[in-house]
Amino acid sequence: MATKVSIIGAGRVGTALGVALSRKGYEIATASRSFSSAQNLAQSAGGQAYQELSQAALKGDIIFITTPDSQIASVARGLVEEGGIKRGVVLFHVSGDHSSEILSPCKEAGAYIGSLHPLQSFADREEAANNFPGSFFALEGDTEAVSCGEKIVSALEGRLLRITPEVKALYHAGACAASNYLVTVVDLGVQLFKAAGIQEGFGLEALLPLIHGTIRNLERVGLPHALTGPISRGDVSTVKEHLEAMVKYSPELIDLYSELGKHTIGIGLAKGTIGPEEEIEIKKALENV
Repeated sequence: MATKVSIIGAGRVGTALGVALSRKGYEIATASRSFSSAQNLAQSAGGQAYQELSQAALKGDIIFITTPDSQIASVARGLVEEGGIKRGVVLFHVSGDHSSEILSPCKEAGAYIGSLHPLQSFADREEAANNFPGSFFALEGDTEAVSCGEKIVSALEGRLLRITPEVKALYHAGACAASNYLVTVVDLGVQLFKAAGIQEGFGLEALLPLIHGTIRNLERVGLPHALTGPISRGDVSTVKEHLEAMVKYSPELIDLYSELGKHTIGIGLAKGTIGPEEEIEIKKALENV
C-alpha cells in the first residue's frame, strides 16, 4: 500500500515536492489557501485536493507544510485547533531558516516533527520537480521524523545534510549567499557592462558563458583554486584601474565591488597565489577610493 503524504500549501515548492513524490509511488492529498492551486497540484500528482487544510492533513501518514515561512507557525497551530493532527503522524516543514521547533504545538498533539529543506532553487514549478535528484536536503528533528526524512531523501535520489536546530539560520544564510547573492553579483557585472556602453540587455548574455565556465571550475577544482582574476594574481594596478573607472562612470557600485574584493583577498591567500604584501596593497586600494 502506498505511503500517504499530505501537502499543505500548493505553491512552487509544494507542487514540486508533490509531483516528485507521486512519481516515486507516494499517494498525495493536498490543500492550499487557493483551492484552484491545490486542484492543479492534485491533477499533476494524480492525488486529491481538499478545501480545508485539516481535511488534507488527516489523509496523510506524512504531512509537509510547504507554505511561506511567515505562515508555518499559524498553519501548525490551525491544524492542531481543527483536529488535523493524528497521533503518530510525521510532520515536516520545508523552510531553510526555521528549525523544527516552530512545529512544537503539533508535537504536543502527538506528531513527530522535523524540518526537511531541499537545497535547490524553485523558480519554475514545472521544472522544479526534476531538480531533486542529486540535490542536498538539510534534515533535523525528532528521531522518528529524521528516520522518515532519510527514506524520503533516498526516494527522491537526493543527498543528506544532517544539521542541528540551533544552526539552522546559519545554514540558510550560507545557502542564500551562494544562490541569491550570485544573482546580485551577476547584476553587478551587468551594471558595469552597461556603464561601459555595452548594449542594454546584452550584458547577461555576454556574461553567461563566463559564469558557466567559473561554475565548471568550481566543480572541477573546488575552492579556493577556482579563483582567477586580478586579485588572485596580486595585480594591484588592475584593481586600481577598475576603481578609477568606476569613480568616473559608476560610483554607486564602488562599495559593493570593494567589499566583494576584500573577501576575495582571503580566497587568494588560501589559494597561495598572493602573500601578505599583496594583501596589504590590494586592501589599501579597495579602502582608499
